Amino acid sequence: MNQSLLTTRFPTVKRFLLFWLQRTINTVAHQQSLIPILLWNEVQNHNNQKNDIYTSKSEKKCSQITEKIVTKGNLSLTRVQKDTLVVYNCPIAFQVSQTWRTSPIDIATQIADCFSYLSSQELSDDPKQYCTLKVIPPGWLHLQLTDLGIATWLQSLAGRSRGGLNYPLVPLSPVPSSQSLFPVQYAHARCCSLLRLAQREGKWGAIAPDAIPWLNEMGQLRLTDPAERSLISQLFSALDALYCSESAKKFNWEKLAQEISLCWENFYRQCRIWGEVQAETPELAQARLGLLMATQVMLQLLLEDYLGVSAPMEL
Repeated sequence: MNQSLLTTRFPTVKRFLLFWLQRTINTVAHQQSLIPILLWNEVQNHNNQKNDIYTSKSEKKCSQITEKIVTKGNLSLTRVQKDTLVVYNCPIAFQVSQTWRTSPIDIATQIADCFSYLSSQELSDDPKQYCTLKVIPPGWLHLQLTDLGIATWLQSLAGRSRGGLNYPLVPLSPVPSSQSLFPVQYAHARCCSLLRLAQREGKWGAIAPDAIPWLNEMGQLRLTDPAERSLISQLFSALDALYCSESAKKFNWEKLAQEISLCWENFYRQCRIWGEVQAETPELAQARLGLLMATQVMLQLLLEDYLGVSAPMEL
């Protein structure tokens, strides 16, 4: 699947992971080895002529169980608090363990095996390109975004013009004091001024959103500094909040904007763009400009649409 189509369908990583987990668990739930033992014993106690009927009934009950657990909001992902990684944990194996009469570690292992199989069979939309799934005892599913995954969703954010954001809006909360949001407005204005400077110096490399060299020749993300990764992590947290927050009206958008601006300030202090970096590693400089683009887009959105204040282009 084209990466732009992928991020249009799944505007945030969390939605992408939930989709593939749900699809995988639905498949696992219909495997004979995981049909609840009581139901399967019922099937085995009848003659061959009736097996198909009882198997059908068992599968129907399994589908109902799966629907209740998976599609009724019980399939959840929680971000692991690691500033330099984009990682989620899923407790679904514990939730279905009693129903399926199977240990969480065995269920998690079968889900991981099935996930690997599905990803190898659906190359047009291969989730294994974008995330890894590991089983962590005693039964956690541990999903981590790959470098390609990070680059894909960063590209989506950086490449969106202000008019095409199309994010879900919530009723504006009372406008915070301008003083509390000044650091956020300042960070946005600095992003704008730096991007204008880069455009004026376009002779050293394109900064068009579709030309950002996020990955090196080995397919590894160029942005490896802890300050870069921390800012990336905050941007992905913001995307999750925009699309996956169950209580958007009560969400603390001001705190989220402030956290992004703090991470941006640390990034700008620690990670140079011009001078030696520009001359010796222009691709890294361009990737950092791409991160500036993504930050500017997110800050403008939060300031104008979620906090109801201006997002100045200069101060």
